[in-house]
Amino acid sequence: MAAYTCTFHPERGEIDDFCSLCIKEHEERRDAESMTGDERATELRRLCTGKLSRPMDLIHKRIEELVGRPVWTHEIGLRMEGLIEEARSRPRNTPISGDEIRDKVIGSIPPDKPVIILTADMDAARSPLQEGEEKREDRKS
Repeated sequence: MAAYTCTFHPERGEIDDFCSLCIKEHEERRDAESMTGDERATELRRLCTGKLSRPMDLIHKRIEELVGRPVWTHEIGLRMEGLIEEARSRPRNTPISGDEIRDKVIGSIPPDKPVIILTADMDAARSPLQEGEEKREDRKS
């Protein structure tokens, strides 16, 4: 590999192998299912920008995680904008996090509006009937 300057870590100067900082970031990446569509799209665009700073098999695997399906290698070169849109618009398999609720829902409420937030322990709130027990009635004959 010819010496190059990493697009994301130019402070490292000229390097002649994959960028160790990029590989470390890759190993510590967030689960794609816990990301918003915009976060997935931003990461996918970043992965395919600049010099190849990590092995292509790592990039390919991450693209598949972000898009949520197997991706043919020719798609990476021929339809990157379509893959970015897929990553942005695909449904999530995980529930929205508390931080996202706060930031997106409650954060959109004007500050002068009162907000009441209730939380419940769903395990404690289950009735015996919900847990599969039969309802019994005592009847006198």
